[in-house]
Amino acid sequence: MEFLDVFNEVAKVAVIRADDAPDATSYEQEPTDLGIDSLDMVMIVAVLTDVYGIPDDVQFDNVSKFTVGTVRDYVLEHKTKEPTSLVEVREAA
Repeated sequence: MEFLDVFNEVAKVAVIRADDAPDATSYEQEPTDLGIDSLDMVMIVAVLTDVYGIPDDVQFDNVSKFTVGTVRDYVLEHKTKEPTSLVEVREAA
């Protein structure tokens, strides 16, 4: 499953954003470009950690400037499972 699809689904259900907030279409986009603030990103990363089975002792600590691609790289490096559907992603959020 494409990471951008999972990221966008998590962003839709895990945090409150404006109805016209754009979906991520590129790995170079910063969360602020998508109407996602730092607190929202904490929630999104927490859900992605659950969805991808990332162990609790692994921390996403890239708190300086980061992009959707930075989050994807973190997930790819540490994941232990892959979500099977967006329904599964929604249920985790």
